[in-house]
Amino acid sequence: MSQIGKPIDSPQVVSVKMIPLDFSKTDLPSHIVSEIEGVVNNELDNIRDVTRLILEGKVTLY
Repeated sequence: MSQIGKPIDSPQVVSVKMIPLDFSKTDLPSHIVSEIEGVVNNELDNIRDVTRLILEGKVTLY
């Protein structure tokens, strides 16, 4: 969730929902947490590309 007047690629909060294949494990291994953080950071780094595609009409929103 970003804040008005702040860069869209620097949100205050990021929420990730992961559905594990093995429900018996409650804690995520650190390498999985790092991988998730990497994916989130990569997507945030590319958010301006998504904005550009929307403005160019190359993405259908509805």
